[in-house]
Amino acid sequence: MEMKRIAALLMALCLVFQLIPAPAGAAESPAITVGSAEAYPGNSFYINIEATGFSNLASLDLEIYYDSENLTLSSVTNGSLLSGGLVSVNDETPGVIKLSAAWLSGISEDGRLLRLRFTVNSDAAPGTYRVLAAVGDAHDVNL
Repeated sequence: MEMKRIAALLMALCLVFQLIPAPAGAAESPAITVGSAEAYPGNSFYINIEATGFSNLASLDLEIYYDSENLTLSSVTNGSLLSGGLVSVNDETPGVIKLSAAWLSGISEDGRLLRLRFTVNSDAAPGTYRVLAAVGDAHDVNL
């Protein structure tokens, strides 16, 4: 019974914090998000890599990691945010995708960086396989 009370209290606190509005004029924190998908062995799926909250982004180095023993990378397609920039994508090492991008005037809009197509290997065990992104460097036009 005590666990139910603690769980209820934690849920109430979460709701309270969600209801507190952000201060007016608060800037959105820059973020890179990795989509998710559900697929079965032998099937293909897409994952989008999105960027939000960047202001005057001039350059970005990003590494994406995936489980190459259970997932096979089929394709990497540049998203709309990469148009007009100098872009290099290296997917030669299984399990790692490296993106380097630069823009002369910087970008400030939200959108897709990459669209990744994977196939779940036919011998993959049931489970969750994560695709993770790590930002190496990100610079604005003022640096």
